[in-house]
Amino acid sequence: MPSHDVHRICGSSIGLPNHVIGFIDKLIDDERRCGVHDIGLEVLSVMLSKRLNIGVALDHGLSAFMECLKDYGALDEIHLNAAALHFLLDCVDRNMPYFGTQRAREEPEAFLYYCAEKLEEKWRTQMYRYFYFNAEMVEPYIEDMVRRIRSLIEKHKGVLAECVDMVAYERGVKARIGGGVEALKWVERGWGSIVEMLKQLCVKRNVKQVLYVNWQPLPVVAAARKVESLLRKGETVTIMTEDGGVVITAGSLEELRNKITQLLDKG
Repeated sequence: MPSHDVHRICGSSIGLPNHVIGFIDKLIDDERRCGVHDIGLEVLSVMLSKRLNIGVALDHGLSAFMECLKDYGALDEIHLNAAALHFLLDCVDRNMPYFGTQRAREEPEAFLYYCAEKLEEKWRTQMYRYFYFNAEMVEPYIEDMVRRIRSLIEKHKGVLAECVDMVAYERGVKARIGGGVEALKWVERGWGSIVEMLKQLCVKRNVKQVLYVNWQPLPVVAAARKVESLLRKGETVTIMTEDGGVVITAGSLEELRNKITQLLDKG
């Protein structure tokens, strides 16, 4: 997640009081406040995706956050707007590795709306998966929060573009410290571009969007994540299309990009 400094600076820049920003940051991030870390945001965590556990969904969902906010007597406009900003900035941080810091800085508004769509998509997925028979209870919370997030983007595009830049900067610093220059390249370019390139390759070959990464069959998105993980560790990867007609071996991000580009450029 972004540092609380980023949350505070961005919140203050759009007119939210510091005590409200701090309260919401702690409410969402400190499990002692509402029982779980990232309450409301962890809509499809590892626990949720691997276990059909209604209890987990109840503890982590957006409705649980709203109930917690109500218990603290803070279910009002200013606290809800602060929560909307917190969710948006956390989503920016989480999706930065996919989108890439370079593209996020060049297209901040597009990235912000992408995050708004991702949040709504995940909240609705959780609603239909866990609250199908009680959707009327959860849906108003989703609609209200998404409306607030989109309103923030529309009203404060310039400020939020600077916030995207701050998150990108923090991501870059963490990457360089943790993995050096090669890790920084992935953060700057984003592994989402590899997903799109691999999808194009499958379409061009007219094969299923399933790839073998070091002989393990994976859907394209999972394959790109696997490739990213291996290359960042300094390992060599071999990617093969489902029909076996294309085999790519690469030891770095740039080598992989160049080889895929050459294949896509061929007539």
